[in-house]
Amino acid sequence: MADVGLPFHSCDAWPEAVQYIFDEFYKAQWKFCPKRLISRQLHDIWLDKNIVVPFKEKRILKEGEDSVIFKVELFNEYNHLITVRQPPARA
Repeated sequence: MADVGLPFHSCDAWPEAVQYIFDEFYKAQWKFCPKRLISRQLHDIWLDKNIVVPFKEKRILKEGEDSVIFKVELFNEYNHLITVRQPPARA
């Protein structure tokens, strides 16, 4: 078990000796597992109701009967939507 495996969705990979704490761990893990937003991986996704989204700030752009559109600012370490290019080195 390692942090790179987070979030855990089942205890199948856990050693049997610690599976008894899975339910409590499952409920607590979400605050440590913000969703990484990666371009080309956002179509048709469903997020667990407990998942933390890395929004630094959000503002309502438009509200409808069954939807709300927000403009959000993401925390840099979870924003993988655009490629940040390094400026060319000067010789």
